[in-house]
Amino acid sequence: IACNNRYLASGSSDESIRLLDLHKRVELGALMQHNGTVTCLTFQGSHLLSGSEDGTICVYQSGSWECKKTLKGHTAAVCQLSVHPSGVLALSVSRDKTLKTWSLITGKPVHTVNLNSIPDDVIWNTDGSTYAILLEKSIKVFQPHSGKPVRTYTSDRRIVCCKFLSSTLLAYGGESNSISIVEIESNKCQTITGHSARIKALDFVRSDVKDHYILISVSSDGEVKIWALSRDNYDQIGGTTLFNHRPGQCNVGLRSQ
Repeated sequence: IACNNRYLASGSSDESIRLLDLHKRVELGALMQHNGTVTCLTFQGSHLLSGSEDGTICVYQSGSWECKKTLKGHTAAVCQLSVHPSGVLALSVSRDKTLKTWSLITGKPVHTVNLNSIPDDVIWNTDGSTYAILLEKSIKVFQPHSGKPVRTYTSDRRIVCCKFLSSTLLAYGGESNSISIVEIESNKCQTITGHSARIKALDFVRSDVKDHYILISVSSDGEVKIWALSRDNYDQIGGTTLFNHRPGQCNVGLRSQ
């Protein structure tokens, strides 16, 4: 699933993308551009991008839902997508074990990196100066068009999710019940605890106060926690438990008001 401040999109194995208007609370219909299971979705500005098992990436105009471009280059299923904050570039990971950087202006790949294995996720940081690849028990941070990581972070247990809070601040969690916060430039790492089960998803909201962030974490026992983060202090400020809810696959989606 993916959402912005107006729409929610949900992809399925029936090759369709269902669309809902969150303001009007109505279903808008379905997009049927792909010839395979829809594997990933992301909104960026006025566009929706989708990846599929058919190896293609589609770029839709939000509102009219016209397919503006179909990006072709992968030889196997597209697993992950991440769009540059500028909206000009996109990263895609495929089961063909390649990471491609795409120009969303031309619809053509501008850089390809061969991978030894298939990453679990790929994400840009908040200003697009670096991106991170998540693979099992490690996270590698790269600069665009570079084949070598500038930082590598490892864990004794599998990492499930990661999220950039700023251009240099990265949060990640997984099979342990703790969340790690790393400052990439100084390479300092701090750990926050509070969950009693593994971490399934992370998201954040920028605070009105400079260098302060609101982090939301979800664990596999249905517990949601809200954290106030600054460079020097991490405090839990709220939370709830979704009773009788044990998420198998989990995404945190935040919609601005």
